[in-house]
Amino acid sequence: MTDFVLPTLEDMQAFDLTSLTISDSDVGLLTAWQGAIIKNLVDQMSADETIHIKAPWTSTGKTEKFIIDNCNVLPKLVTTDRFMDNVLDCSGFYTMSGNNDKVFKNSLNPLTLSTDANGDISSASVAVKTDWKNSSGLGDTIEIDVSGSPQSLSSAQLSSLNNDADFNCASIVNHAGTAYGTADDEFAQTLSICYCNPMGLGYPAWEDHEKLINIASMYNNLPVNGALIVFSYNLGGTITAAHSLMNALNTTGRSYEYTRYRPSEDVSFDTIVFKKLS
Repeated sequence: MTDFVLPTLEDMQAFDLTSLTISDSDVGLLTAWQGAIIKNLVDQMSADETIHIKAPWTSTGKTEKFIIDNCNVLPKLVTTDRFMDNVLDCSGFYTMSGNNDKVFKNSLNPLTLSTDANGDISSASVAVKTDWKNSSGLGDTIEIDVSGSPQSLSSAQLSSLNNDADFNCASIVNHAGTAYGTADDEFAQTLSICYCNPMGLGYPAWEDHEKLINIASMYNNLPVNGALIVFSYNLGGTITAAHSLMNALNTTGRSYEYTRYRPSEDVSFDTIVFKKLS
């Protein structure tokens, strides 16, 4: 299992971005600067490990294509999303990543939004993934009243929150329909990559809550010495989520290290990387 060494800010600012293969014409949020950070960490991994990518509403396949084209190692790539086209068109995910056998989709059920008489989003509902672990007792559908505020989570809850552990590895499949694993397997990643969607969908409090859930869950499912990359750290909701996680880990006696990255001195920090120490 990889024991990551986090690059310094100076290391990344000195990286030659022109050495990377990345196209601005490919739809997706990944920038060359962010790709350089990914490459640095992926090149420390072995091919039998797993990278877990969450890019809510924006999983076009661009990040997966970047890793295939630029990294010296190709671990298994598992991407979790609803693969809809509400924000970016995600229908070409497999094609963008070259129908590579090591690229897997972990498809969440579609989210249905309801609006009130003024056209504002009032609720969201989603069918329960009944094949996931710990899904019993949740019913067929979860409905959220987004006109209210999400329930706050304690430090103890945040430091142990782990939805990633509930994934059914048999329902995670590549372009050919080959499963990542069996229903009895435990899903485990060495590197997590979390995109925080910068384009709002109309319910900001709940979108920020989702950022917090994703960041905490992806971190907590890491092994010791694993790493989590969080992009769009310069966004308010992302900063708050990252600091909430750090506060929860500090409060519960968990150790970690982190480095923040920015493309240049006149641009705010847009990425933070955590390494799990205990």
